[in-house]
Amino acid sequence: MKILKSLHEFLGNLDLRDFYKYIGIALGIILLFASFIVYRFYSNVGSYKKQIHQINEEREEIQKLLERADLIKKKKEKVNALLENEPNFKIAGYFKDLLAQLKLTNKLVKGQEKEFNVTEEPGEQDYDESILVAQFTDMNMKELSELLNEIEQNKRVYSKELEIQKSNNKKSPSLKVQLTIATLQHRAKSEFVE
Repeated sequence: MKILKSLHEFLGNLDLRDFYKYIGIALGIILLFASFIVYRFYSNVGSYKKQIHQINEEREEIQKLLERADLIKKKKEKVNALLENEPNFKIAGYFKDLLAQLKLTNKLVKGQEKEFNVTEEPGEQDYDESILVAQFTDMNMKELSELLNEIEQNKRVYSKELEIQKSNNKKSPSLKVQLTIATLQHRAKSEFVE
């Protein structure tokens, strides 16, 4: 109460010019304080918007990674089911049968008619890749197309590499072909545990 009384006496003793000066100073301080509050508010809002935007980008990236992981898991399940359906699948036997069916055995380079060289390479995760390389001479495009189409139809086998060269024989234009195909096998578990 004393403070209000002394303030009332102080304001009552002021002339009009000093009164307006003090009112202006008080309003300036209030305006400055209000401006500072508004500035801080919008500064914080901008900072929070940036954080929200960054969090949304990270959330979308995580969502894409989860979708990709789910897709990989589904593909792995399909591959495992395919491998379990034919556990004793041999790529060399399949390829010999396919060549006999398409009557292309005579197109093989000498020495490959009897046995194909199959190499094993470690693949990703629990799989090894069986790779077969076959070389042909005197093939035409129709025969090559039929062979590639048949390989494409078998989900167990896939083409890795294809090299085609035009033969030097001028009488009958033909192709020299080197075809690399592969299949996946479950990695053999080691019998010895260290």
